[in-house]
Amino acid sequence: GLGYSFDVMGKGMNEDLDRIKEQMDSLTAALQKAEELKTKLYNRAIAKGDSLLRVRDFQGAIAAYQNALSIKPDGKYAQDKLNEIKSITDIFYNKTIADADKLLAQGKYEEAKAKYLEALKFKPDSEYAKNKLKDIEEKYGTQYRNALASADMFFASKDYKRAKEMYEKALAINPNDAYAKQRLQELQKLMGDQEVYNR
Repeated sequence: GLGYSFDVMGKGMNEDLDRIKEQMDSLTAALQKAEELKTKLYNRAIAKGDSLLRVRDFQGAIAAYQNALSIKPDGKYAQDKLNEIKSITDIFYNKTIADADKLLAQGKYEEAKAKYLEALKFKPDSEYAKNKLKDIEEKYGTQYRNALASADMFFASKDYKRAKEMYEKALAINPNDAYAKQRLQELQKLMGDQEVYNR
């Protein structure tokens, strides 16, 4: 009678509970695997960040540590490293900008340009460095190109004295210009020959 149906119901209930327990165990195992995978990915991102930091690839290291934080937002190590990099890059950036400003004030435009570009490695979004580079290009790039163009024109028309002045002006703006240096050497030879010829 009545006892039998309760017994069947109890047995069915136990089977349901066993099935639910199995599903929960399997879910727990899956969550544990997911957590292990997360830890593995986090550690891999940290290792990458650490190796990039050792070779002073600050932007690469920042990306790796940010990746680690996207995997584990509470990752203290990654956050500490990001803070450390910010401190380091701020120091390097400020020193590099100071050097660049000093070179610019001394009229060493190419060297200043190189320093502003270096500063952008520490702070890629620096408007100050970007504006200084733009200023150098606008002011001195144009002056430099004009000086070279004039020098070449004077050289072609055999006005060696004025050509020499313009190549020297170009070299004052860009002391590393091999072309202007080579042209000046040619001019010295030509002008020396001309002096001998005019005697």
